[in-house]
Amino acid sequence: MKKSNQPRGLCVAIIARDAAMLIHQTLESIRDLAAEVVVLNTGSHDTTSETAALAGARVINYLWDDNFAGARNALLPHIRSPWILWLDAGETLLPGDAALLKQFVEDYADDGRAYFLRVATPPAAGQIGGEQVARLRLHANRPGLIFHGRVRESLQRSLTAFNMEAEHLPLTIQRSNREHNPQIKADRARRNIRLADLQIAQKGPTADMLNCLGEAHQALQEHPQATQHFRRAQELAAANSTEMLEAYYGLLTSIPGPNAVIEQMQLCLTAIEQFPLDAQLLCALGGYLQSTQRMELAIRSFAVAAEHGQVNSQLWHLPDIREIAISCHTQLLQQQGQIEAAARTLEQGIARYPQSQRLLTQRKKMHSSQESAIRVDVLENGMQQRPHAATVGQLSSKR
Repeated sequence: MKKSNQPRGLCVAIIARDAAMLIHQTLESIRDLAAEVVVLNTGSHDTTSETAALAGARVINYLWDDNFAGARNALLPHIRSPWILWLDAGETLLPGDAALLKQFVEDYADDGRAYFLRVATPPAAGQIGGEQVARLRLHANRPGLIFHGRVRESLQRSLTAFNMEAEHLPLTIQRSNREHNPQIKADRARRNIRLADLQIAQKGPTADMLNCLGEAHQALQEHPQATQHFRRAQELAAANSTEMLEAYYGLLTSIPGPNAVIEQMQLCLTAIEQFPLDAQLLCALGGYLQSTQRMELAIRSFAVAAEHGQVNSQLWHLPDIREIAISCHTQLLQQQGQIEAAARTLEQGIARYPQSQRLLTQRKKMHSSQESAIRVDVLENGMQQRPHAATVGQLSSKR
């Protein structure tokens, strides 16, 4: 990695509106990271400006014009530092990640590159885990490097023009449970529909904007509209592209009704033809196969996901999807009576992911169930064989 000779220093840039209850925790988490903090207030009716200013931020007032790229670009001239980290109000960095990011900017960052950071959400009620996605949040402050797009705004066009590459950093921006608030999700979805419609009216339809519409209608439980937009996105997306994969994800979760599993399974098989090693598709297929009692095929699908599964980090995904695949593979082997194979699969998984609480907990449960099975077997045999009292004592001492 090339180290730039440019001066070091980081600005945290935030676009905020009616975020007084959120922005304080964000600013507190980057207190020792940023050389400057600039907040673009896009028409708040609460004390967002005052809260940000009291925390040391410089506040710029801006008239919101339904354009996120326009808002970000309006903030750029007010930034003095050579590096920019974009955060949303309510997002935080853990102290360890903030310290690592500061060191990276000071010692290693290359101003010829931009950088992805992980954005993570906690699990919602009933979910098996939280999700994460890679977002381009860190870049040099250089003239001409600007955003495009009313919604899902992106630096990609500028990066291409400057012949710049993007690199992933193993650092996480954490979101809160607020992301799962139904009213907040609905308001955000309606806003995104409005902005995507404006973008399409101005620039014409693209797979990305149609996926945006599909995602928004899906959040509003408007599944027919969501399905329509995801199918149109499929038609416009380049083969094997991120936009194509997102459209497949959207369609799989938009098919309504209790009897949708056959249609979902067929669609998943079609998607796997283009993305044969996508871990989320393989795990979804394993679930569909299991629900239709195709156990051997389900076991095979989970096994491939665990061993060879890949993740497109620029789409929302379960960060421990391979561990989930190992867990599902193990459970199905157990259900099929292949106890030794299940134990071997689980131990191999733990060797690969020794810190996985999911797999360690499963091993503990597996051992407990095996001990229970031994006890049941002994009791059943004892009804016929009348074991010696010493044998019963030894077994009892192991309980």
